[in-house]
Amino acid sequence: MKVGNAKKLPYADNSFDLVISINTIHNLPLIECKQALGEIQRVTRQSAFVTMDAWRNDQEKENLLKWNLTAKTYMHVDEWVKLFQEVGYQGDYYWFIAE
Repeated sequence: MKVGNAKKLPYADNSFDLVISINTIHNLPLIECKQALGEIQRVTRQSAFVTMDAWRNDQEKENLLKWNLTAKTYMHVDEWVKLFQEVGYQGDYYWFIAE
């Protein structure tokens, strides 16, 4: 086991068949979210899966802001998808939505 940082994973390119990040990325500032997603894409050979907090409407956003005390990056689902495209993240994703 290695201790590392999501912004610069201590692994070579294409090291893993599957990389999973559950409810972690949104706890980073936006610039670090970009770095972490890029690193996930870099170290995976085949598949990646991330989950993060997001919202689809004002009520869900309000609920999320009340509920999540650790997130540093809050975005609408469309903003997350745009960010994935911007950094080249091609894996699967799932939203945690506070309804």
